[in-house]
Amino acid sequence: MFKAKGRMFVLVVVGFVVIAPVVSAQQDKQANREGTPDSSITTRVDKIFEKWDKSDSPGCAVGVIREGRIVYKRGYGMADLEHRIPITPSTVFDLGSVSKQFTAAAVVLLAQQNKLSLDDNVRKYVPELPDFGAPITLRHLIHHTSGLREFWPGGAVVRDDVLDMAAGLKKLNFTPGEKYLYCDVGYSLLAVVIERVSGRSLREFARTEIFEPLGMKNTFFLDNLNEIVENSARSYEPRPGSGFQRLFSAPALPGASRIPGAGWLHSTVEDMALWDRNFYQDRVGRLGLVEQLQERGRLNNGEQLDYAFGLAVGEYRGLRVVEHWGEGDGYRAHFIRFPEQRFSVVMLCNAGEAADFPTGERVADVYLENEFQKPPPSAPVEKAEVVQLPREHLENKVGLYWYPERLRRHRIFLKDGKLFLLRPDDMPPGPYELEALSENRFRAVQVASLELRFELTKTGAPARLFTQIAPGPIWVWEPIEELAPTRDELAEYAGAYLGDEVDLLFRVRADGDKLVLSRLGSGRATLDPVFRDTFKAPYGYLDNWYLQFQRDSSGRVRGVVFSNIRNRDFYFGKLGTQSKEEH
Repeated sequence: MFKAKGRMFVLVVVGFVVIAPVVSAQQDKQANREGTPDSSITTRVDKIFEKWDKSDSPGCAVGVIREGRIVYKRGYGMADLEHRIPITPSTVFDLGSVSKQFTAAAVVLLAQQNKLSLDDNVRKYVPELPDFGAPITLRHLIHHTSGLREFWPGGAVVRDDVLDMAAGLKKLNFTPGEKYLYCDVGYSLLAVVIERVSGRSLREFARTEIFEPLGMKNTFFLDNLNEIVENSARSYEPRPGSGFQRLFSAPALPGASRIPGAGWLHSTVEDMALWDRNFYQDRVGRLGLVEQLQERGRLNNGEQLDYAFGLAVGEYRGLRVVEHWGEGDGYRAHFIRFPEQRFSVVMLCNAGEAADFPTGERVADVYLENEFQKPPPSAPVEKAEVVQLPREHLENKVGLYWYPERLRRHRIFLKDGKLFLLRPDDMPPGPYELEALSENRFRAVQVASLELRFELTKTGAPARLFTQIAPGPIWVWEPIEELAPTRDELAEYAGAYLGDEVDLLFRVRADGDKLVLSRLGSGRATLDPVFRDTFKAPYGYLDNWYLQFQRDSSGRVRGVVFSNIRNRDFYFGKLGTQSKEEH
Protein backbone atom coordinates (compact mmCIF):
# COMPACT_ATOMS: atom_id res chain seq x y z
CA MET A 1 0.00 0.00 0.00
CA PHE A 2 1.15 3.51 -0.76
CA LYS A 3 -0.44 6.34 1.14
CA ALA A 4 -0.03 10.03 0.47
CA LYS A 5 -1.98 12.88 2.05
CA GLY A 6 -5.63 11.97 1.95
CA ARG A 7 -5.19 9.24 -0.65
CA MET A 8 -4.96 5.53 -0.12
CA PHE A 9 -4.01 2.58 -2.31
CA VAL A 10 -4.48 -0.86 -0.93
CA LEU A 11 -3.31 -4.24 -1.80
CA VAL A 12 -5.29 -7.50 -0.98
CA VAL A 13 -4.84 -10.96 -2.46
CA VAL A 14 -8.15 -12.41 -3.68
CA GLY A 15 -9.60 -14.96 -6.09
CA PHE A 16 -12.56 -17.27 -6.76
CA VAL A 17 -14.13 -19.85 -9.04
CA VAL A 18 -16.36 -18.56 -11.81
CA ILE A 19 -19.42 -19.67 -13.78
CA ALA A 20 -21.37 -17.33 -16.06
CA PRO A 21 -24.00 -17.69 -18.78
CA VAL A 22 -23.20 -17.38 -22.46
CA VAL A 23 -24.83 -14.52 -24.36
CA SER A 24 -24.93 -13.70 -28.03
CA ALA A 25 -22.93 -10.90 -29.63
CA GLN A 26 -26.17 -8.98 -30.24
CA GLN A 27 -27.08 -9.26 -26.57
CA ASP A 28 -23.54 -8.27 -25.59
CA LYS A 29 -23.87 -4.75 -26.97
CA GLN A 30 -27.23 -4.13 -25.32
CA ALA A 31 -26.33 -5.65 -21.95
CA ASN A 32 -22.98 -3.92 -21.86
CA ARG A 33 -24.40 -0.41 -21.80
CA GLU A 34 -27.40 0.81 -19.85
CA GLY A 35 -28.94 4.13 -18.85
CA THR A 36 -29.90 7.22 -20.84
CA PRO A 37 -27.44 9.91 -19.70
CA ASP A 38 -26.03 12.93 -21.52
CA SER A 39 -24.19 11.44 -24.50
CA SER A 40 -21.57 14.20 -24.57
CA ILE A 41 -20.53 13.28 -21.02
CA THR A 42 -20.71 9.52 -21.42
CA THR A 43 -18.63 9.67 -24.59
CA ARG A 44 -15.85 11.18 -22.50
CA VAL A 45 -16.26 8.46 -19.87
CA ASP A 46 -16.16 5.77 -22.56
CA LYS A 47 -12.93 7.32 -23.82
CA ILE A 48 -11.32 6.76 -20.41
CA PHE A 49 -11.99 3.02 -20.66
CA GLU A 50 -11.44 2.76 -24.40
CA LYS A 51 -8.32 0.61 -24.04
CA TRP A 52 -10.31 -2.03 -22.12
CA ASP A 53 -13.49 -1.93 -24.19
CA LYS A 54 -12.52 -4.94 -26.33
CA SER A 55 -13.62 -8.51 -26.85
CA ASP A 56 -10.10 -9.85 -26.22
CA SER A 57 -9.44 -8.00 -22.96
CA PRO A 58 -10.66 -8.01 -19.37
CA GLY A 59 -12.01 -4.70 -18.19
CA CYS A 60 -14.33 -2.92 -15.76
CA ALA A 61 -17.90 -2.36 -14.69
CA VAL A 62 -18.47 1.31 -13.89
CA GLY A 63 -21.33 3.02 -12.11
CA VAL A 64 -21.84 6.77 -11.73
CA ILE A 65 -24.21 7.76 -8.92
CA ARG A 66 -25.75 11.15 -8.24
CA GLU A 67 -28.37 11.98 -5.60
CA GLY A 68 -28.75 8.27 -4.83
CA ARG A 69 -29.53 7.35 -8.45
CA ILE A 70 -27.34 5.64 -11.03
CA VAL A 71 -26.95 8.14 -13.87
CA TYR A 72 -24.63 5.93 -15.92
CA LYS A 73 -23.60 2.28 -15.76
CA ARG A 74 -21.64 0.31 -18.26
CA GLY A 75 -19.41 -2.71 -18.69
CA TYR A 76 -16.15 -2.53 -20.63
CA GLY A 77 -14.27 -5.63 -21.74
CA MET A 78 -14.87 -9.26 -20.89
CA ALA A 79 -15.80 -11.06 -17.69
CA ASP A 80 -14.65 -14.39 -19.18
CA LEU A 81 -12.23 -14.42 -22.11
CA GLU A 82 -12.50 -18.18 -22.66
CA HIS A 83 -16.26 -18.11 -23.14
CA ARG A 84 -16.41 -14.54 -24.49
CA ILE A 85 -18.81 -13.30 -21.81
CA PRO A 86 -18.88 -9.51 -21.53
CA ILE A 87 -18.81 -7.44 -18.38
CA THR A 88 -22.15 -5.80 -17.52
CA PRO A 89 -23.28 -3.63 -14.57
CA SER A 90 -24.66 -6.80 -12.95
CA THR A 91 -21.39 -8.78 -13.18
CA VAL A 92 -20.16 -9.95 -9.76
CA PHE A 93 -16.60 -8.98 -8.77
CA ASP A 94 -14.37 -9.52 -5.78
CA LEU A 95 -13.98 -6.09 -4.16
CA GLY A 96 -10.82 -6.74 -2.17
CA SER A 97 -10.28 -4.18 0.59
CA VAL A 98 -13.39 -2.20 -0.31
CA SER A 99 -14.89 -4.95 1.89
CA LYS A 100 -13.44 -3.41 5.04
CA GLN A 101 -16.14 -0.73 5.40
CA PHE A 102 -18.76 -3.49 5.69
CA THR A 103 -16.76 -5.35 8.35
CA ALA A 104 -16.39 -2.09 10.26
CA ALA A 105 -20.12 -1.40 9.86
CA ALA A 106 -20.92 -4.81 11.35
CA VAL A 107 -18.78 -4.02 14.40
CA VAL A 108 -20.49 -0.64 14.83
CA LEU A 109 -23.91 -2.32 14.61
CA LEU A 110 -22.94 -4.67 17.44
CA ALA A 111 -21.75 -1.68 19.46
CA GLN A 112 -25.10 0.03 18.86
CA GLN A 113 -26.77 -3.12 20.18
CA ASN A 114 -24.59 -2.85 23.33
CA LYS A 115 -23.05 -6.25 22.63
CA LEU A 116 -19.49 -4.88 22.60
CA SER A 117 -17.53 -1.67 23.00
CA LEU A 118 -15.08 -0.34 20.43
CA ASP A 119 -12.60 0.14 23.27
CA ASP A 120 -12.77 -3.49 24.40
CA ASN A 121 -9.52 -5.44 24.47
CA VAL A 122 -9.44 -7.81 21.49
CA ARG A 123 -8.34 -10.62 23.82
CA LYS A 124 -11.78 -10.45 25.47
CA TYR A 125 -13.13 -12.11 22.31
CA VAL A 126 -9.96 -13.67 20.84
CA PRO A 127 -8.03 -15.05 23.83
CA GLU A 128 -5.78 -16.93 21.41
CA LEU A 129 -4.00 -13.64 20.71
CA PRO A 130 -0.93 -13.27 22.98
CA ASP A 131 -0.69 -10.58 25.64
CA PHE A 132 1.85 -8.12 24.26
CA GLY A 133 1.94 -5.99 27.42
CA ALA A 134 -0.29 -3.22 26.03
CA PRO A 135 -3.98 -3.75 25.19
CA ILE A 136 -5.05 -3.92 21.55
CA THR A 137 -8.62 -2.63 21.24
CA LEU A 138 -11.22 -3.16 18.54
CA ARG A 139 -10.75 0.51 17.66
CA HIS A 140 -7.05 -0.15 17.06
CA LEU A 141 -7.94 -2.94 14.62
CA ILE A 142 -10.44 -0.73 12.78
CA HIS A 143 -8.02 2.18 12.31
CA HIS A 144 -4.91 0.05 11.56
CA THR A 145 -3.09 1.22 14.68
CA SER A 146 -2.82 -2.16 16.45
CA GLY A 147 0.84 -2.82 15.66
CA LEU A 148 -0.03 -6.38 14.63
CA ARG A 149 2.11 -7.86 11.93
CA GLU A 150 0.58 -9.04 8.69
CA PHE A 151 -0.11 -12.65 7.86
CA TRP A 152 2.46 -14.45 5.78
CA PRO A 153 1.76 -14.14 2.01
CA GLY A 154 0.04 -17.16 0.55
CA GLY A 155 -1.02 -18.42 3.97
CA ALA A 156 -3.42 -17.60 6.79
CA VAL A 157 -6.44 -17.97 4.51
CA VAL A 158 -8.63 -20.48 6.27
CA ARG A 159 -10.02 -20.03 9.77
CA ASP A 160 -7.62 -22.33 11.62
CA ASP A 161 -4.59 -20.76 9.94
CA VAL A 162 -5.65 -17.26 10.95
CA LEU A 163 -6.12 -18.16 14.60
CA ASP A 164 -3.02 -20.37 14.76
CA MET A 165 -0.80 -17.69 13.28
CA ALA A 166 -2.27 -14.98 15.50
CA ALA A 167 -1.54 -17.18 18.51
CA GLY A 168 2.05 -17.68 17.35
CA LEU A 169 2.98 -14.00 17.06
CA LYS A 170 5.74 -13.03 19.49
CA LYS A 171 5.95 -9.27 19.07
CA LEU A 172 4.32 -6.25 17.46
CA ASN A 173 5.55 -3.80 14.86
CA PHE A 174 4.96 -1.00 17.40
CA THR A 175 3.02 -0.21 20.59
CA PRO A 176 -0.75 -0.09 19.87
CA GLY A 177 -1.88 3.43 18.99
CA GLU A 178 1.62 4.78 18.33
CA LYS A 179 1.54 4.57 14.53
CA TYR A 180 -0.71 3.89 11.56
CA LEU A 181 0.23 0.85 9.48
CA TYR A 182 -2.31 -0.81 7.18
CA CYS A 183 -2.99 -4.34 8.42
CA ASP A 184 -5.31 -6.98 6.94
CA VAL A 185 -4.93 -9.28 9.94
CA GLY A 186 -6.78 -6.74 12.09
CA TYR A 187 -9.90 -7.01 9.95
CA SER A 188 -9.67 -10.80 9.88
CA LEU A 189 -9.71 -10.74 13.67
CA LEU A 190 -12.68 -8.35 13.62
CA ALA A 191 -14.56 -11.00 11.64
CA VAL A 192 -13.77 -13.51 14.40
CA VAL A 193 -15.06 -11.03 16.99
CA ILE A 194 -18.30 -10.51 15.02
CA GLU A 195 -18.84 -14.25 14.83
CA ARG A 196 -18.21 -14.89 18.51
CA VAL A 197 -20.31 -11.96 19.73
CA SER A 198 -23.27 -12.40 17.38
CA GLY A 199 -23.24 -16.18 17.10
CA ARG A 200 -23.32 -15.80 13.31
CA SER A 201 -20.61 -15.76 10.65
CA LEU A 202 -19.70 -12.40 9.14
CA ARG A 203 -21.33 -13.59 5.93
CA GLU A 204 -24.64 -14.32 7.68
CA PHE A 205 -24.54 -11.26 9.93
CA ALA A 206 -23.86 -8.90 7.02
CA ARG A 207 -26.58 -10.57 4.94
CA THR A 208 -29.34 -10.11 7.51
CA GLU A 209 -28.24 -6.81 9.08
CA ILE A 210 -26.91 -4.90 6.05
CA PHE A 211 -27.45 -6.41 2.61
CA GLU A 212 -31.05 -7.64 2.84
CA PRO A 213 -32.41 -4.41 4.40
CA LEU A 214 -30.82 -2.44 1.54
CA GLY A 215 -31.90 -4.86 -1.21
CA MET A 216 -28.33 -5.85 -2.08
CA LYS A 217 -29.27 -9.25 -3.49
CA ASN A 218 -25.95 -10.00 -5.21
CA THR A 219 -23.62 -9.03 -2.38
CA PHE A 220 -22.02 -11.43 0.11
CA PHE A 221 -18.78 -12.29 1.89
CA LEU A 222 -17.26 -15.37 0.26
CA ASP A 223 -16.24 -17.71 3.08
CA ASN A 224 -16.24 -20.99 1.13
CA LEU A 225 -13.03 -21.28 -0.87
CA ASN A 226 -14.56 -23.81 -3.28
CA GLU A 227 -17.87 -22.05 -3.86
CA ILE A 228 -19.15 -21.45 -7.39
CA VAL A 229 -20.13 -17.80 -7.92
CA GLU A 230 -22.63 -17.28 -10.70
CA ASN A 231 -22.34 -14.37 -13.13
CA SER A 232 -18.89 -13.51 -11.80
CA ALA A 233 -15.80 -12.16 -13.51
CA ARG A 234 -12.69 -14.27 -13.80
CA SER A 235 -9.42 -12.61 -12.83
CA TYR A 236 -6.57 -11.94 -15.24
CA GLU A 237 -3.11 -10.44 -15.38
CA PRO A 238 -1.03 -9.18 -18.32
CA ARG A 239 0.90 -11.97 -20.04
CA PRO A 240 4.59 -11.32 -20.75
CA GLY A 241 4.77 -9.93 -24.26
CA SER A 242 1.10 -9.37 -24.97
CA GLY A 243 -2.38 -10.53 -24.04
CA PHE A 244 -3.65 -11.82 -20.69
CA GLN A 245 -3.52 -14.97 -18.63
CA ARG A 246 -5.76 -16.44 -15.92
CA LEU A 247 -5.10 -16.14 -12.21
CA PHE A 248 -6.17 -19.00 -9.96
CA SER A 249 -6.74 -19.41 -6.24
CA ALA A 250 -5.35 -22.51 -4.60
CA PRO A 251 -8.16 -25.00 -3.89
CA ALA A 252 -8.95 -25.70 -0.26
CA LEU A 253 -9.66 -28.92 1.54
CA PRO A 254 -13.35 -29.88 1.69
CA GLY A 255 -15.06 -27.97 4.47
CA ALA A 256 -12.29 -25.39 4.83
CA SER A 257 -13.70 -21.95 5.59
CA ARG A 258 -12.20 -18.52 5.12
CA ILE A 259 -12.32 -15.61 7.54
CA PRO A 260 -13.24 -12.86 5.08
CA GLY A 261 -13.20 -9.62 7.11
CA ALA A 262 -10.21 -8.03 5.36
CA GLY A 263 -11.59 -8.70 1.89
CA TRP A 264 -13.51 -11.18 -0.24
CA LEU A 265 -16.73 -9.22 -0.43
CA HIS A 266 -18.47 -9.97 -3.72
CA SER A 267 -20.82 -7.43 -5.24
CA THR A 268 -21.93 -5.55 -8.34
CA VAL A 269 -21.99 -1.94 -9.46
CA GLU A 270 -25.78 -1.94 -9.04
CA ASP A 271 -25.67 -3.26 -5.47
CA MET A 272 -22.92 -0.84 -4.45
CA ALA A 273 -25.18 2.00 -5.56
CA LEU A 274 -27.70 0.83 -2.94
CA TRP A 275 -24.99 0.95 -0.27
CA ASP A 276 -24.04 4.44 -1.43
CA ARG A 277 -27.66 5.58 -1.08
CA ASN A 278 -27.62 4.48 2.56
CA PHE A 279 -25.02 7.14 3.32
CA TYR A 280 -27.70 9.76 2.75
CA GLN A 281 -30.79 7.86 3.99
CA ASP A 282 -29.23 5.99 6.97
CA ARG A 283 -31.58 3.00 6.65
CA VAL A 284 -29.28 0.45 8.31
CA GLY A 285 -28.65 0.56 12.04
CA ARG A 286 -29.51 3.33 14.41
CA LEU A 287 -29.12 7.01 13.65
CA GLY A 288 -25.45 7.91 13.53
CA LEU A 289 -24.06 4.78 11.87
CA VAL A 290 -23.02 6.66 8.73
CA GLU A 291 -21.34 9.43 10.74
CA GLN A 292 -19.50 6.83 12.81
CA LEU A 293 -18.13 5.10 9.71
CA GLN A 294 -16.58 8.41 8.60
CA GLU A 295 -15.04 9.19 12.00
CA ARG A 296 -11.27 9.34 11.56
CA GLY A 297 -8.97 7.57 13.98
CA ARG A 298 -6.38 9.16 16.25
CA LEU A 299 -2.96 8.11 17.49
CA ASN A 300 -1.93 8.13 21.14
CA ASN A 301 -0.41 11.60 20.66
CA GLY A 302 -3.73 12.99 19.39
CA GLU A 303 -2.73 13.11 15.72
CA GLN A 304 -5.77 12.57 13.50
CA LEU A 305 -5.54 9.94 10.77
CA ASP A 306 -7.00 9.96 7.29
CA TYR A 307 -8.39 6.47 7.94
CA ALA A 308 -11.86 6.05 9.44
CA PHE A 309 -13.95 2.85 9.70
CA GLY A 310 -12.82 0.92 6.62
CA LEU A 311 -12.84 4.19 4.69
CA ALA A 312 -10.20 6.78 3.83
CA VAL A 313 -11.28 10.39 4.31
CA GLY A 314 -9.40 12.97 2.29
CA GLU A 315 -9.56 15.54 -0.46
CA TYR A 316 -9.44 15.55 -4.23
CA ARG A 317 -9.12 18.78 -6.17
CA GLY A 318 -10.42 20.76 -3.21
CA LEU A 319 -13.47 18.57 -2.55
CA ARG A 320 -13.89 16.19 0.39
CA VAL A 321 -13.85 12.51 -0.56
CA VAL A 322 -14.57 9.26 1.28
CA GLU A 323 -13.15 6.23 -0.51
CA HIS A 324 -11.38 2.90 -0.52
CA TRP A 325 -9.40 0.80 -2.98
CA GLY A 326 -9.21 -2.95 -3.33
CA GLU A 327 -6.54 -4.59 -5.43
CA GLY A 328 -4.78 -7.89 -6.09
CA ASP A 329 -4.85 -11.24 -7.88
CA GLY A 330 -6.19 -9.69 -11.04
CA TYR A 331 -8.98 -7.66 -9.43
CA ARG A 332 -9.22 -3.98 -8.71
CA ALA A 333 -12.01 -1.96 -7.15
CA HIS A 334 -12.39 1.72 -6.38
CA PHE A 335 -15.35 3.24 -4.57
CA ILE A 336 -15.07 7.01 -4.20
CA ARG A 337 -17.75 9.31 -2.79
CA PHE A 338 -17.96 13.12 -2.84
CA PRO A 339 -20.42 13.61 0.07
CA GLU A 340 -21.17 17.31 -0.35
CA GLN A 341 -21.89 16.80 -4.06
CA ARG A 342 -23.83 13.56 -3.40
CA PHE A 343 -21.78 12.05 -6.19
CA SER A 344 -20.00 8.67 -6.29
CA VAL A 345 -18.14 6.42 -8.70
CA VAL A 346 -17.93 2.62 -8.41
CA MET A 347 -15.30 0.90 -10.53
CA LEU A 348 -14.93 -2.91 -10.44
CA CYS A 349 -12.27 -4.49 -12.67
CA ASN A 350 -10.77 -7.89 -13.43
CA ALA A 351 -7.29 -7.00 -14.72
CA GLY A 352 -6.09 -5.16 -11.67
CA GLU A 353 -2.41 -6.00 -12.06
CA ALA A 354 -2.18 -3.75 -15.12
CA ALA A 355 -0.25 -0.62 -14.16
CA ASP A 356 -2.22 1.81 -16.35
CA PHE A 357 -5.77 1.18 -15.16
CA PRO A 358 -8.18 4.15 -14.94
CA THR A 359 -9.37 5.49 -11.59
CA GLY A 360 -12.64 6.74 -10.19
CA GLU A 361 -11.16 10.23 -10.03
CA ARG A 362 -10.85 10.36 -13.80
CA VAL A 363 -14.59 9.70 -14.11
CA ALA A 364 -15.29 12.35 -11.48
CA ASP A 365 -13.15 14.79 -13.50
CA VAL A 366 -15.77 14.56 -16.25
CA TYR A 367 -18.90 14.97 -14.13
CA LEU A 368 -17.65 17.48 -11.56
CA GLU A 369 -15.41 19.60 -13.77
CA ASN A 370 -17.35 22.78 -12.92
CA GLU A 371 -17.39 22.06 -9.18
CA PHE A 372 -13.73 21.36 -8.46
CA GLN A 373 -11.67 24.01 -6.72
CA LYS A 374 -8.26 22.83 -7.95
CA PRO A 375 -6.90 21.60 -11.32
CA PRO A 376 -6.47 17.85 -11.89
CA PRO A 377 -3.15 16.32 -10.81
CA SER A 378 -2.28 15.74 -14.46
CA ALA A 379 -2.64 19.43 -15.31
CA PRO A 380 0.57 21.03 -16.61
CA VAL A 381 2.67 22.47 -13.78
CA GLU A 382 4.53 25.71 -14.02
CA LYS A 383 7.56 24.89 -16.13
CA ALA A 384 10.80 25.67 -14.33
CA GLU A 385 13.72 26.45 -16.58
CA VAL A 386 15.85 23.41 -17.40
CA VAL A 387 19.60 23.84 -17.11
CA GLN A 388 22.44 21.93 -18.72
CA LEU A 389 25.03 20.46 -16.37
CA PRO A 390 28.55 19.22 -17.12
CA ARG A 391 29.00 15.46 -17.00
CA GLU A 392 30.88 15.53 -13.68
CA HIS A 393 27.86 17.16 -12.00
CA LEU A 394 25.76 14.22 -13.17
CA GLU A 395 28.25 11.48 -12.38
CA ASN A 396 28.46 12.45 -8.70
CA LYS A 397 24.73 11.68 -8.27
CA VAL A 398 24.99 8.11 -9.58
CA GLY A 399 24.44 5.31 -7.10
CA LEU A 400 22.01 3.32 -4.97
CA TYR A 401 19.87 5.06 -2.33
CA TRP A 402 17.98 3.48 0.56
CA TYR A 403 14.85 4.59 2.45
CA PRO A 404 14.87 2.43 5.62
CA GLU A 405 11.46 3.47 6.95
CA ARG A 406 9.64 2.00 3.96
CA LEU A 407 12.31 -0.48 2.82
CA ARG A 408 12.68 1.05 -0.62
CA ARG A 409 15.54 1.60 -3.06
CA HIS A 410 16.18 4.20 -5.72
CA ARG A 411 18.90 3.76 -8.29
CA ILE A 412 20.32 6.78 -10.13
CA PHE A 413 22.28 5.97 -13.29
CA LEU A 414 23.78 7.81 -16.23
CA LYS A 415 23.02 6.87 -19.83
CA ASP A 416 23.74 8.79 -23.03
CA GLY A 417 24.67 11.86 -21.02
CA LYS A 418 21.38 11.89 -19.07
CA LEU A 419 20.45 10.96 -15.52
CA PHE A 420 17.73 8.36 -14.94
CA LEU A 421 15.83 7.16 -11.87
CA LEU A 422 14.94 3.48 -11.43
CA ARG A 423 12.55 2.46 -8.63
CA PRO A 424 13.01 -1.35 -8.44
CA ASP A 425 10.66 -1.78 -5.47
CA ASP A 426 7.71 0.09 -6.99
CA MET A 427 5.38 -0.36 -9.94
CA PRO A 428 5.93 0.91 -12.52
CA PRO A 429 9.67 0.95 -11.74
CA GLY A 430 10.68 3.21 -14.61
CA PRO A 431 13.30 4.20 -15.56
CA TYR A 432 12.40 7.90 -15.46
CA GLU A 433 14.53 10.43 -17.27
CA LEU A 434 15.61 13.33 -15.04
CA GLU A 435 16.08 16.94 -16.15
CA ALA A 436 18.15 19.40 -14.11
CA LEU A 437 16.53 22.51 -12.63
CA SER A 438 19.75 23.43 -10.83
CA GLU A 439 23.00 21.71 -9.94
CA ASN A 440 21.34 19.55 -7.26
CA ARG A 441 17.63 19.74 -8.13
CA PHE A 442 15.99 17.52 -10.74
CA ARG A 443 12.54 16.66 -12.06
CA ALA A 444 11.23 13.51 -13.73
CA VAL A 445 10.38 14.20 -17.37
CA GLN A 446 7.48 11.71 -17.41
CA VAL A 447 6.11 12.74 -13.99
CA ALA A 448 6.49 16.50 -13.59
CA SER A 449 5.29 16.38 -9.96
CA LEU A 450 8.22 14.13 -8.97
CA GLU A 451 11.22 16.17 -7.83
CA LEU A 452 14.60 15.07 -6.49
CA ARG A 453 17.12 17.13 -4.53
CA PHE A 454 20.63 15.92 -3.79
CA GLU A 455 22.61 16.93 -0.73
CA LEU A 456 26.36 16.47 -1.23
CA THR A 457 29.33 16.22 1.12
CA LYS A 458 32.22 18.68 1.00
CA THR A 459 34.01 16.29 -1.34
CA GLY A 460 31.06 16.25 -3.74
CA ALA A 461 29.85 12.74 -2.86
CA PRO A 462 26.12 12.08 -2.26
CA ALA A 463 25.10 12.59 1.38
CA ARG A 464 21.30 12.38 1.11
CA LEU A 465 18.58 12.33 -1.53
CA PHE A 466 15.22 14.05 -0.98
CA THR A 467 12.25 13.04 -3.15
CA GLN A 468 8.70 14.33 -3.31
CA ILE A 469 5.68 13.66 -5.49
CA ALA A 470 3.87 16.94 -4.91
CA PRO A 471 1.91 17.59 -2.79
CA GLY A 472 2.88 14.45 -0.87
CA PRO A 473 5.48 14.00 1.86
CA ILE A 474 9.23 14.37 1.40
CA TRP A 475 11.18 11.13 1.69
CA VAL A 476 14.83 11.14 2.74
CA TRP A 477 17.15 8.54 1.20
CA GLU A 478 20.68 7.59 2.22
CA PRO A 479 23.37 6.41 -0.22
CA ILE A 480 24.43 2.79 0.19
CA GLU A 481 27.29 0.83 -1.29
CA GLU A 482 26.49 -1.59 -4.09
CA LEU A 483 26.93 -5.24 -3.15
CA ALA A 484 28.52 -7.83 -5.43
CA PRO A 485 29.04 -10.96 -3.30
CA THR A 486 31.45 -13.63 -4.46
CA ARG A 487 30.42 -17.25 -4.98
CA ASP A 488 32.12 -18.25 -1.73
CA GLU A 489 30.20 -15.54 0.13
CA LEU A 490 26.92 -16.68 -1.39
CA ALA A 491 27.63 -20.25 -0.31
CA GLU A 492 27.64 -19.10 3.34
CA TYR A 493 23.90 -18.40 3.12
CA ALA A 494 22.95 -21.80 1.67
CA GLY A 495 20.74 -24.00 3.83
CA ALA A 496 17.24 -24.63 5.13
CA TYR A 497 15.50 -22.04 7.34
CA LEU A 498 12.54 -22.73 9.64
CA GLY A 499 10.19 -20.01 10.88
CA ASP A 500 10.20 -19.02 14.54
CA GLU A 501 6.64 -17.58 14.47
CA VAL A 502 5.28 -19.08 11.25
CA ASP A 503 5.33 -22.77 10.42
CA LEU A 504 7.18 -22.44 7.13
CA LEU A 505 10.41 -23.84 5.71
CA PHE A 506 12.54 -22.03 3.12
CA ARG A 507 15.62 -23.21 1.31
CA VAL A 508 18.42 -20.98 0.10
CA ARG A 509 21.09 -22.12 -2.33
CA ALA A 510 23.87 -20.57 -4.34
CA ASP A 511 23.43 -20.98 -8.09
CA GLY A 512 26.60 -19.71 -9.73
CA ASP A 513 26.82 -16.02 -8.88
CA LYS A 514 23.16 -15.86 -7.79
CA LEU A 515 21.34 -16.61 -4.55
CA VAL A 516 18.07 -18.54 -4.99
CA LEU A 517 15.21 -18.80 -2.49
CA SER A 518 12.63 -21.59 -2.75
CA ARG A 519 9.57 -22.75 -0.86
CA LEU A 520 7.23 -25.60 -1.69
CA GLY A 521 4.21 -24.13 -3.46
CA SER A 522 5.82 -20.73 -4.11
CA GLY A 523 8.42 -21.68 -6.69
CA ARG A 524 11.91 -20.20 -6.85
CA ALA A 525 13.13 -16.63 -6.85
CA THR A 526 16.54 -15.13 -7.51
CA LEU A 527 17.39 -12.71 -4.72
CA ASP A 528 18.75 -9.28 -5.52
CA PRO A 529 21.73 -8.22 -3.35
CA VAL A 530 21.21 -4.86 -1.63
CA PHE A 531 24.03 -4.47 0.89
CA ARG A 532 26.01 -6.75 3.19
CA ASP A 533 23.92 -9.76 4.30
CA THR A 534 20.75 -8.15 2.88
CA PHE A 535 18.85 -9.30 -0.21
CA LYS A 536 15.54 -8.46 -1.85
CA ALA A 537 12.92 -10.86 -3.21
CA PRO A 538 11.62 -9.88 -6.67
CA TYR A 539 8.63 -7.56 -6.91
CA GLY A 540 5.44 -9.60 -6.51
CA TYR A 541 7.23 -12.60 -4.94
CA LEU A 542 6.50 -13.08 -1.23
CA ASP A 543 4.90 -9.64 -1.08
CA ASN A 544 8.08 -7.59 -1.57
CA TRP A 545 10.17 -8.98 1.28
CA TYR A 546 13.71 -8.08 2.30
CA LEU A 547 15.92 -10.78 3.77
CA GLN A 548 18.64 -9.83 6.25
CA PHE A 549 20.87 -12.74 7.21
CA GLN A 550 22.01 -12.91 10.84
CA ARG A 551 25.43 -14.07 12.02
CA ASP A 552 26.61 -15.40 15.37
CA SER A 553 29.66 -14.10 17.25
CA SER A 554 31.95 -16.31 15.17
CA GLY A 555 30.60 -14.89 11.90
CA ARG A 556 28.58 -17.92 10.84
CA VAL A 557 25.14 -17.40 9.31
CA ARG A 558 22.62 -18.58 11.92
CA GLY A 559 19.33 -17.27 10.56
CA VAL A 560 17.52 -14.77 8.40
CA VAL A 561 15.04 -12.01 9.21
CA PHE A 562 12.22 -11.28 6.74
CA SER A 563 10.80 -7.73 6.68
CA ASN A 564 8.53 -5.67 4.45
CA ILE A 565 6.48 -2.51 4.81
CA ARG A 566 3.81 -4.21 6.96
CA ASN A 567 6.05 -6.60 8.90
CA ARG A 568 9.36 -6.32 10.64
CA ASP A 569 11.67 -9.07 11.80
CA PHE A 570 10.04 -12.42 11.09
CA TYR A 571 12.90 -14.70 12.14
CA PHE A 572 13.83 -17.99 10.45
CA GLY A 573 16.56 -20.07 12.06
CA LYS A 574 19.09 -21.93 9.93
CA LEU A 575 18.73 -25.66 10.50
CA GLY A 576 21.88 -27.41 11.65
CA THR A 577 23.31 -24.44 13.53
CA GLN A 578 23.61 -24.60 17.31
CA SER A 579 23.74 -20.89 18.04
CA LYS A 580 21.21 -19.75 20.65
CA GLU A 581 22.12 -16.07 20.50
CA GLU A 582 19.29 -13.55 20.74
CA HIS A 583 17.93 -12.49 17.36
